[in-house]
Amino acid sequence: MVSTSIKKNKLTGLFIACYEIGGDKLGAPLFKVNLTVHTPSETINGLGHITQAIHPPLDVVTKLDGNYTYMTVMPHNVHILVTATGYPIIQWPPHAGIGPVILPNVYLRMILSEDWQSGTANYKYIDNNGNWHIVENAPVKLVADHALTNTDRGGILLTEKFANQLKINGELAWFFREENGSNGYSWRFRPDNSGVYELAEQIVLHPSTQAVGVPGMSIWKFKGIREGKGCIMFELYPPGEQEPAETVVLNIEVTK
Repeated sequence: MVSTSIKKNKLTGLFIACYEIGGDKLGAPLFKVNLTVHTPSETINGLGHITQAIHPPLDVVTKLDGNYTYMTVMPHNVHILVTATGYPIIQWPPHAGIGPVILPNVYLRMILSEDWQSGTANYKYIDNNGNWHIVENAPVKLVADHALTNTDRGGILLTEKFANQLKINGELAWFFREENGSNGYSWRFRPDNSGVYELAEQIVLHPSTQAVGVPGMSIWKFKGIREGKGCIMFELYPPGEQEPAETVVLNIEVTK
């Protein structure tokens, strides 16, 4: 009997997990996956890059969105099922209206160990000639030290939709935005004068491919330091411009 289960003492909040899928056999494709995992919603998002040493070389970049669930095979054998769909990365200027219809280029299904460290994967991808390929039972291994091995294993995902609740010296609050150095657009953090929070850390994740137009990811982590209300502002600046093309305001409330 197989059932879903919410495992006690599992990782909570928000964390980063980077994997290599396959590549264990000579000439086999290698699928690198960089994911952010949001446990309250059981969703995953990130970037993937499939390469293979063939002629011409295989080079597939994909933006992954999906979810996960805990599966328990009675009595105490727990695994994590991760499913995601990937789409080609299309650069569409801000406020340029509705973009083109984008069809998937990758389907991914992973069965991971309870600690997110390893597992197996089945996936299929479409190559540059429009042909679909299927890879089955490829080994999965965690490769990023910062993903699950540090002491900061979780956090709060900051959102624009409502007031974000932080605790003084509690979990860090995380904010993510894609950044693409090739188009010159950049995000800038603008603090207010409330004094209720401070920037604890900023991380920049670069894409694993040199292909033009593939975005990286910028991550900001904030810490509550004093009771009160405040706001965190981010502005997206086009190259050479003094006025932002987009502004994001995050309202926060810090309590003891």
